[in-house]
Amino acid sequence: MAGRSGRAGRGRPLCETGDSLRTLRPLALLVLIVLLAACADGGGRAAPPARPSTTTTTSTTTSSTAGAAAPAPAPARRFTVTGSRAGFAHGYELVRRESPADVEADLDLMASTGARWLRAGISWAEVEPASGVYDWTGTDRVVLGALTRGLSVVAVVGSAPTWDSHPGCRAGECAPNDPAPYADFMRVVVQRYAPLGVHHWEIWNEPNHVPFWAPRPDPVAYTDLLRRASSAIHELDPSATVMNGGLSPAPDQGAEISPLTFLRRIYELGGGPSLDAVADHPYQYPNRPTSPEPTNAFLQTARLHDLMIEHGDGAKRIWGTEVGAPTRGPRSVSEKDQAVWLREYYDVWNGWAFTGPLLWYTARDKGNGSDIEDSYGLVHHDRSPKPGFAAFVTMVADSSLVPNGVGSRR
Repeated sequence: MAGRSGRAGRGRPLCETGDSLRTLRPLALLVLIVLLAACADGGGRAAPPARPSTTTTTSTTTSSTAGAAAPAPAPARRFTVTGSRAGFAHGYELVRRESPADVEADLDLMASTGARWLRAGISWAEVEPASGVYDWTGTDRVVLGALTRGLSVVAVVGSAPTWDSHPGCRAGECAPNDPAPYADFMRVVVQRYAPLGVHHWEIWNEPNHVPFWAPRPDPVAYTDLLRRASSAIHELDPSATVMNGGLSPAPDQGAEISPLTFLRRIYELGGGPSLDAVADHPYQYPNRPTSPEPTNAFLQTARLHDLMIEHGDGAKRIWGTEVGAPTRGPRSVSEKDQAVWLREYYDVWNGWAFTGPLLWYTARDKGNGSDIEDSYGLVHHDRSPKPGFAAFVTMVADSSLVPNGVGSRR
């Protein structure tokens, strides 16, 4: 996600779908709504608030009590495709910055690659700007847009609103002051989206990295948040997959905490049972993924699994919920190297039996500037392709060679 500056180490649309697909998309949503309504006879899951719509950009702000019940639909089918290993990660820009038309075009672009996953950022601060008041407009557009295109969603929920921000936070994504409201918010989010097919949840983003857990990372406070959130999710969706916030490749330096140290502290503090999988962000740029230095964050993935084994969690998988390489700005790589390294990332990752999917950050450049934050995409901001786009499509097409048991839901 945004704020990658603190790391040690993103013409014409490519996949223009035409008027026929734009006509089918609302029809697909209508069919999904009818199916859910027809099956509304219980099913064991807690109920969501009113079914959201992606056919309008009008604000859907509501005021309600967290976790308020409504008639319960039967569970929708899971969208997970066993054996799928690839997808895209996007931050809050899809709900904060992009126009509705750009979001639709970006989702079309991602789906056109054959990818099966989208890591979608759900900003608590954006959705619940005041306690008990919700605006789902942007989040609905992204989540439902992904699901209707056959993409499974990993929902990452973070960014404390001002009314529950840590009092010492002055910049970046603030840590919560009280973890209880976050757990309450997770109940509302799960009630809304689990019946529609969202069953993978990431608790915060990079909580070991100052820009996303300001004013400074705190394993004790984070583990408390993780345990509360995981309990809230599993109460409503017992078979959900709950992951820690994907860990940044930060060093043990200053306020930063490395992935190994942070995960070790989660286990020491009793957070292991709250995890169904471990999430990591093994960025290695500007060096290649297999470069031999001992600080290689990508190859460190194996050491994270060793730590999981030490704590009896060897059967759980590690998901790479972000990885990538920017092509402009300081510490960037060439577009050619981005394409070569993309394939290297996936070839090595898919060779590890303990890994789940690996999600590329991002599909499209955020802008045309020279900052690395603008250039992680596999296509430019105008959606003209970089060499990495063709490399990704080819890699996904080759993923049928991966055994079905690899990359299963947990």
